[in-house]
Amino acid sequence: MAGKYTFWKLLSEREIEIPVIQRDYAQGRKTATQIRKGFLLSIEEALVNRKPLDMNFVYGSIEDKEQFIPIDGQQRLTTLFLLHLYLIHATGRNLNEYEQLKNFKYTTRMTSTYFCNEIIHNRIENCDGYDFDNIESLRYTIIDNPWFGTS
Repeated sequence: MAGKYTFWKLLSEREIEIPVIQRDYAQGRKTATQIRKGFLLSIEEALVNRKPLDMNFVYGSIEDKEQFIPIDGQQRLTTLFLLHLYLIHATGRNLNEYEQLKNFKYTTRMTSTYFCNEIIHNRIENCDGYDFDNIESLRYTIIDNPWFGTS
């Protein structure tokens, strides 16, 4: 499976399963503020200018000819998954038209598995019109949804 893939192409061809064993989410660390801001700016620039964004290589293995298990690139894949979901919700599109998203599995913790499953199968109510500058209110909007687990 060597070669360049878009996130969408990978999801269309395989299940992506983020395994139980992975590093801490480095981009979420307080010490990674500049890296995180630079990464978000790169994503924003790619979206605004409709240009591809090379996110470097993602390394992993194919299990049962259907599942891609990433060893490196788990955080980038997770970011792309959440970004795609955000854009689908924010633009008011129908989640049912994006069946490929169901090919993303997150098995690190039961709560993560539950969250990913629920956010794929349920609309985020009152999500229209959010932007990246208002991410805290989006967080609380997600938390207020009836399907959101408190743990």
